[in-house]
Amino acid sequence: MDTTLRDLDVQAASVASGLAVAASVSMAGDHQVPIVWVVVQDAQKAASLVVALARKNITARAVPDMVSLAQLLNASPVCRAWVADVHLTYPPLAVPVGFVLRGLTPTVPIFGFAEFDSVAGLMRLSQLGADQALRGSDDSAHQAHTIARILHATHNEALVVGCVKEDDLVTTNPSVVRLVSQARKLAQTLTSILVTGPTGAGKELVAGIICKSKTDRPLVSLNCAAMPEALIESELFGYAQGAFTGATKASAGLIQQADGGVLFLDEVGEMSLQTQAKLLRVLDTGELRALGGGSAKRVSFQLVCATHKNLELMCANGLFRQDLYYRIAGARLKLPALKERRSDIALLAQYFAAQSVCNATGLTVAFSGAGLKEMSNMAWAGNVRELKNFVRRCTSICGGHVITLDVVQQARLDWADQLGLTLVRDLLTREALLLALQVSGWRINDAAKLCGRNRTDIYRLINRYRLEQEL
Repeated sequence: MDTTLRDLDVQAASVASGLAVAASVSMAGDHQVPIVWVVVQDAQKAASLVVALARKNITARAVPDMVSLAQLLNASPVCRAWVADVHLTYPPLAVPVGFVLRGLTPTVPIFGFAEFDSVAGLMRLSQLGADQALRGSDDSAHQAHTIARILHATHNEALVVGCVKEDDLVTTNPSVVRLVSQARKLAQTLTSILVTGPTGAGKELVAGIICKSKTDRPLVSLNCAAMPEALIESELFGYAQGAFTGATKASAGLIQQADGGVLFLDEVGEMSLQTQAKLLRVLDTGELRALGGGSAKRVSFQLVCATHKNLELMCANGLFRQDLYYRIAGARLKLPALKERRSDIALLAQYFAAQSVCNATGLTVAFSGAGLKEMSNMAWAGNVRELKNFVRRCTSICGGHVITLDVVQQARLDWADQLGLTLVRDLLTREALLLALQVSGWRINDAAKLCGRNRTDIYRLINRYRLEQEL
C-alpha cells in the first residue's frame, strides 16, 4: 500500500531531528565556498553533474545517501542548493530525501528531476519538497546551465552564507551570520562591544562567541537587572576586609576575575549613575580599586555590554552617562528580533526538539512539517527564549516521537493560558511584596521574614516590579 504524504510528513520529522544539529554546525571560516550538494543515486550521473557545475564556477559535491550526507554536513555545512533524486529514501524510515531537506532547510532551493511533459510528475516533484525542476533527459551540461541560471536569477544572500551554530545561536539569517563573523573578528581585539536587541534574542550568546574566540580566557558575567543596586558595586569592584558590615574577609570583584578575558554586563542600562561613574574610571585608567581597599591594581579585559533599552535616549534624558556610552559602544552589534528572521524559526524549533525527549516514550522528537508551519506563523514576542520554552512545552505533551500540528495547537492554547496566569501571579506578588514592605516600614530583613524569602530575593523583586522609588 502506498505511503501517504501525511505519513511521510510524520516520518520525515524524526529524521530531521537527527540532521538538524548536523546541518547547523558552525562555519570553519569566511573563506569556505558555498556548496551545491548532489544527492543522486546514479554515481556516474552525479559525478558528471559535479564536473559540469564546476565549469560554471559552482562548487558541488556528490553524496550517495542520507547517511553520508549527514556525515559530510558535520564537516562542511555551507549550502547553496540541493540537487536530488527527491524520491530516494532514507533506508531506516523510508522517508523521501527531498521531503526531509525541505523541512530541514526551508530557505535553500531544491532541484529535482522530472519530465516536463508529465504534469503529474511535476506535481509529485513539488509534493516531495523540490521547488525547481530539471529535465531528467537533459545531459549534465544543460542541467548545470539551468542550475546556474536559476541561482543567479534568484540570488539570495541567505543561500550562500551557510548556517551558523554557536550554542543556541542557530541561524541562516544573513544579518546574524555577519554579526557572528564580526563578533569573532572583534574578539581578537580589546574593543568594547555593545550588543543591542530585544529581550530573549540571544545577546548573551554573542558574548559567549567572543569569549570562545579567546582560548583559555575567562568569561565573567553580571546581569545588572537581577542584582540589587546595593550589591552591584561590591560584586563588580570587590571589597577589602572590613569595608562594610559583614565583610569578614576580602573578596575579588568580577572585574578582577575577568582580567585577561571578557567581562559581560547584561542589561547595562539598569546600572545606577554612581556605579557608571566608577566603571568609567576603571575603563579610562585601567586601574581597579576595591571598596575600602588601598592600592589600585592594573587590569586589562574586554568589556561586552548588552541591553534592550535605547541608551542614546537614556543619555538624552540624563539616565545614562554619555561619556560611558561612548566608551562601551566602541563597536555595536544589533541582534534582530525573531520575527525579523522567520526563516530561522523552523531550524531553531527542530534544533531545540533534537535536544529533548518525549516524556511518554523517552524518544527524541521532531516537528512535522505542518507543526513547523504553524509555529512559523506565531508572533514570538519573547523571541528565541520563548520559542525554546514553547518547544519544551510541546515535547512534554507529545505522545510520540513526532510533534504534530495538533500538539502544537494544544501547546499554543496551554501557553496562552499560562501567560495569563503569569500576569495574574505577577500582579499578586507585587501587591503582596508592597504590603509586606509597608507593614515592615520598608525594613528589608523584616519584609523578607514576612514573605518567607531572603534579602537578595526581596531586592530582586523590588527591582523587577520597579518599587525602588518607594524606598
